[in-house]
Order: sequence, then C-alpha cells, then structure tokens
Amino acid sequence: MRFNERRPLDADSDEASAKADYEAVLAGLYDQLLDVYRAVHPTDSNLPTFGYRIRELLILFATEVESGMKGILRANSYESQKAAHVSKPKYAKPKRWNARDYARLVDAILLDQWNTGLVRFEEPETRTPFEGWTSSSVPSWWTAYNRTKHDSEAHLADATLDAVIDAAAACFVLGNAAFGYREFMKDQRVFLPVRRGSARRIERIRLGNDWTPVNFQFDFSV
Repeated sequence: MRFNERRPLDADSDEASAKADYEAVLAGLYDQLLDVYRAVHPTDSNLPTFGYRIRELLILFATEVESGMKGILRANSYESQKAAHVSKPKYAKPKRWNARDYARLVDAILLDQWNTGLVRFEEPETRTPFEGWTSSSVPSWWTAYNRTKHDSEAHLADATLDAVIDAAAACFVLGNAAFGYREFMKDQRVFLPVRRGSARRIERIRLGNDWTPVNFQFDFSV
C-alpha cells in the first residue's frame, strides 16, 4: 500500500485494480446516501434521525471500512507478524481480527488525524471518523454499527444519520490513506478533499522510479 504519496499507480497493478474496485463500490453507496439526503436533510438538527434505510447504509459503509482495513493488513503480512509476537496454545485456531487489530492500522497510518467535510452542506461540522480509535476504545459510529447489526430491534435508534455520515467519511479517508492523498475518488460529490490534522505530522514520501515496497512493521507492544 502507499503511505501519503503521489506516485501514479501502474494501471495493470493489483493495487490499481483494488483502488478501482473500492471506488466503484463506494460510488454506488454514495449515490444511495445522496438519496437519503433528499428525504432527511443533513443538518445538525437531523443527525439523530434513524430508520431501517439508514441502518442498512450504516452496515454497508462500515462493512467496507472493515474490508478495506483487512485488505491493508493482509497486504502487509499482518497475520504472520502477529503470530510471531503473540503466543497461543498449540493447534489453536486463528482468531478473527477485531477492533484492537484495526487500532494498530489506525496508528500506523495516522487515520485518526485525517478529516473531511460534506460537499454543499455547512452542517454537520468537519468529520474525523477514526478519531478516538485506540486499543481500548472505538468511535461511536463503529459501536452503533456493531449494536444495530446484531440486534436491530433493540438498537435501531443507534443507526442514526450522524453515524452513517461518519462511516461514509471513514471509507473516503481510508481510501485516501491507502491509495494516495487526494488521488482517491476525485470526482465524488459527497465529501470535501481530505485534510490532515496538525496534532501529529505526516511526512511526505518521495519515491523515484527504482524502489521496492516493504511490509509495514506493526507495533504489538500495545
């Protein structure tokens, strides 16, 4: 994967194919989100609005976030790195990755420092969808996704417009972080170009024509 640099992708590469697939999926989901906006205007007073259509979109966007994060982890041989650092009983089956695994990715590419805003709407305010994602906590939209996914009867009210906007923003931020800063979905009509926060500086990577990609080394001390 790329870390915040602008080298054009080889059109025939697996990375370019993955980018195109992710953009195509999100383009369809963003069209559906715009349809929701026609019924529920995205202003601060409407953010608590919930319903089954919004729940469906929340699950779809959050699933794409999870799928994208898994793809980046696999591309960097995360499972083999984890196996080398985390002891487990003999013959134990590998556990599914969870929010703590994804927190290591958030920290690796500073996802919690990327933000965006809505096109054409001054409200709601700037979104930093991965803010607060650590080894011991997750953003509210991720909690809402898991609650309503497993029990819509008890947690339908968690599937709010506020949560779905954050989940949709998370997809856009993740795509920019994975495939190139401001190179991802440049023609989409939902979110403003991503911006990087100043709390931690993200260094630009400049690459020439002769380079070899290497796997990121994740920190398993936390």
